Amino acid sequence: MADIQIDGEVIGIAMNGLGFGTDDHLWGGEFFVANFLEAKRIEHLEYLPMPGGAKAIREPWRMAAVYLHRTFRRRLSKTESSISDGARSKVVDHAQTNGPHGTNSPETSSMGRLFDAVSSLLRLRDTTNYEGHAAIGLEQIADRNCQENHQFGVTDDGSTILAQKVIRQGVEDILSGFPPRTVSAKSHLARFVRDPLLVVNTEGVRQFQPRVSPWERSASLINRNPERVAVDAINQMAHYLGMGIFRLVTGLPPDVIVVVGAVTRLWSQIGPVIIETVKSHSFTHADTRIVATDPLGQPRLLGTIALVLQKHFGAPLVA
Repeated sequence: MADIQIDGEVIGIAMNGLGFGTDDHLWGGEFFVANFLEAKRIEHLEYLPMPGGAKAIREPWRMAAVYLHRTFRRRLSKTESSISDGARSKVVDHAQTNGPHGTNSPETSSMGRLFDAVSSLLRLRDTTNYEGHAAIGLEQIADRNCQENHQFGVTDDGSTILAQKVIRQGVEDILSGFPPRTVSAKSHLARFVRDPLLVVNTEGVRQFQPRVSPWERSASLINRNPERVAVDAINQMAHYLGMGIFRLVTGLPPDVIVVVGAVTRLWSQIGPVIIETVKSHSFTHADTRIVATDPLGQPRLLGTIALVLQKHFGAPLVA
C-alpha cells in the first residue's frame, strides 16, 4: 500500500500453501479487506480436511480423494472411478471407504491443496518432494492459449468459495478426453468472483476498483519510454550502491573506496548519485574518497588475480 501510495481500504488476496489462521484452521485461499491498521477476512475457499495432516502435502492423491468425496459423495460411479484406475485406485478407494474425515485431518482452505488434487487427478504427481511441487508441475503444463475456464461456486451469503464445480468440470473434461494441459489451464483460469470488480458485502455494498500494480505500471512505462525506464533503474541502483558505501564510510571509515566491475562503465552517471547519497546520509563527515577503476584496465587486474589464485587452488600440472 505504501509502495503505490494507497490511502484507505484495499482488497488483499492470499492464494498459497498453508498458513495458520485466526480461527485455528489452516488458511491459504482468502480474501481480505485491509487498511494500515487491520485486515478482515471476507471470503475464503471452503474448508476441507487434509487426511494424514502433512502427509497430504507429500501425497497429493489424498486431497484428490477428499475433493472427489466432497463433490460426488458416495455416488462415485464406475465412470467417475475410471479416472483413477491402476495406481490411482487408492484415490477413489479412500474417498469411498473413509469419507472426508478421520484422525489427524486438520481442515484447510488452501488453494495449493486444490491444485494438488487436480494434479493428482491428471496423473501428474501422486507424491511430492516439497511444498508446491505438484502445483508447479500443474502450472508448467498449462496450455497458454486456452481461453476456456472452469467455474467456482459460492455460498448464498458470499462468504465461502466452493470448489466442487471445478472438480466436477475437471473430471468431466478428463473423461471427455481433454489433454491434461487443457484441464490445467481451465483450472488456473477458473472464476470465483461474480463480477470483474469484487463486490464486498460488509456494512452495505462497497465496490473496489482494481488497482494497477507497480509491475504493470513499469511494463506500460517500458513500452512507452524505454530510455527513461533504463535511466531510472540505473539511478536507483546507484542510490542503493551509495547506501551500502555509506555504511562502510560510517563504520570504518577508510581513506578511499575503489569501485570496480562493469558498473564503472557508467561512472559518469552513477558516480555523482553514489557520492551525493553517501554525503547526504553521512553524519561522521568522513573525508573518504570514492573513485572508480578504469574499465579498460580491469581485465588485466582480473587476469593477475587469476594467476595468483591458480598457484594455490589450481589443479597440478600433468606431464
